[in-house]
Amino acid sequence: MSAIKIRLKDGRRYLTIGTPAFSIVIKDGGENSPDGFEVDREVYEKYLKPFTEPVPKTKKRSVEIKRLDLEE
Repeated sequence: MSAIKIRLKDGRRYLTIGTPAFSIVIKDGGENSPDGFEVDREVYEKYLKPFTEPVPKTKKRSVEIKRLDLEE
């Protein structure tokens, strides 16, 4: 089982998906927060793809060190 982190697409605040095997409720401040939660990739592809989007992985920001001249 591979997991993917997803969130609701813009403009959607609430989503309920139900099948005979499971149900998913996504709403503001809930356990399945629209800011991002993990779900099985197969469930995402079959049921959630039209309503959700993958959460982009955060990149570490590199810090540029500028040259500092010290005078004696």
